[in-house]
Amino acid sequence: MGIASVVQPRVLAEEYDLAIIGAGPVGLALAIETARLGLTTLVLDRRPPLATDAQVRPQLLVARAGDLAHLARLGVDLEDPRVVSRLHSRCEGDLASGRTVRGEIVGAAAGQVPALPGDLWALASQPPLALVPIGRLQQALLARALVHGATVAYGCEVTRLRRHARSVSLQCADGTTARAAMAVIATGAARPLIATILRDATPIEGVQRRLIGALFATGAKRGQWIRVELPVRGFDEPVRCTVLQTPEESGAGTALLVDPRIAGTPSLERLHQGFATAAQAHGLAGAPCIVPPMVFTTAATTLPHRFIGGDGRAPIVIAGDAAQTGHVFSGQTCFINVALALGLADQLREARGAIVDRVVNAPELLHALQRYDAQSAIGASILARASHRHTTGHRAGAWALAGVARA
Repeated sequence: MGIASVVQPRVLAEEYDLAIIGAGPVGLALAIETARLGLTTLVLDRRPPLATDAQVRPQLLVARAGDLAHLARLGVDLEDPRVVSRLHSRCEGDLASGRTVRGEIVGAAAGQVPALPGDLWALASQPPLALVPIGRLQQALLARALVHGATVAYGCEVTRLRRHARSVSLQCADGTTARAAMAVIATGAARPLIATILRDATPIEGVQRRLIGALFATGAKRGQWIRVELPVRGFDEPVRCTVLQTPEESGAGTALLVDPRIAGTPSLERLHQGFATAAQAHGLAGAPCIVPPMVFTTAATTLPHRFIGGDGRAPIVIAGDAAQTGHVFSGQTCFINVALALGLADQLREARGAIVDRVVNAPELLHALQRYDAQSAIGASILARASHRHTTGHRAGAWALAGVARA
């Protein structure tokens, strides 16, 4: 299959084997794998193309060895410092007491691809190894998806999905329409489409947190991951700070995330007060920002159902943050969901013939979807456990490893 190009709206006339709604890391990872299987794959995203999107998230993702193995499988160059910034040290501690634990991070040697994890629990139990800017990751995955023949259409906000006997029909806000043997919703935490196809679309939700974060345009000599608890005047408890710092040559900057641990809904003034104290303590006060401090709410959520099918109509699958997400401090959500997307692709390999022939009730296809749903439930459990560890009390320093789930 030849190289496809990014297409504009209103030109999607052919029917596809698979339509993926959402061109984030999860949607693009799945597109790479399904296109490799020879399935005609369409990816639709409501945002403008990455090259012109001024609001691509500047988030730094925390990757483990298994996550890097998955990226290598997808064709991402692990030796490109602009995409993968290796961590060299980790620091956890309590600035109030002065107790600090530092450690060097030992990973795979340059040019060596880490081994794939045995399962999701093995992946989640690995320590952090690298930082990956989400915008650059999406660019790398987009390039690979196009090489393998996927069609990617930006500026297409899917507003309606309808299941038919042999296909799913999609309609976009601008009038674009398309059909596919099956559809995957990978729209991040946005779930309006899901409510139209699932009766029970209300996510099971854990404790909400109101956090504040920014991305500073400054790096370090070596990549660092720092987590501390910091006393702030007027706060009952120390705020929890996470600093993710990439090496200067990567140009990805330094992320600072602050959890004020205030009951109820803290005011913007108090959130910014906690953030300013944390920035000063880490030598970031006055540093130029790539993204200025912004307040956001996060929580662990999961949908009770992650696919609909088996009733004589074409199936729809829910993936990524649309299916489940975790507390932002876990650093796990994106890559756990990428791992689940790769697992879904592996399952669909066994059902390729049923997808191509539009046999919507084929046992192998239903089995593939059920296996994905079971694995997705495990992923939701991992993220919920990590979130719970972050939102409950931990002694200073020890909580810093709470993002590492253990079976």
